[in-house]
Amino acid sequence: MGRKLRMADEKKQVVAIGEVMIEMARGNDGRYGTACGGDTFNTAVYLARAGIEVAYATALGDDPYSDGIVSMATAEGIRTDLILRVPGRLCHSRCTTRAARRCAASGCSAAHVPRVATRRGYPPR
Repeated sequence: MGRKLRMADEKKQVVAIGEVMIEMARGNDGRYGTACGGDTFNTAVYLARAGIEVAYATALGDDPYSDGIVSMATAEGIRTDLILRVPGRLCHSRCTTRAARRCAASGCSAAHVPRVATRRGYPPR
């Protein structure tokens, strides 16, 4: 007979379900940068960084932004086999100009937000 596993001995596994958004924020220099985020995606990143096995379930397009999201998830150790890719669709985006101004004015480095890519130096790391 095998040894009974205690709950503390079991490997934790999580499936996060939600949306990922590409955020386009205007920096102080007037140029736009891109990043990605969203409540469930950020949580998945943090859980993976804590050593918990995480898979992410969502639907993305077949555009370069969606490719970037999948690349970041993979780089963070998040399983991507539950991500549905929809040909001809674009990933969701939003412009966060006001948020970018607030963040820049407060001196926030935005280091607490996982990023797919930082282009043209915004947000500062």
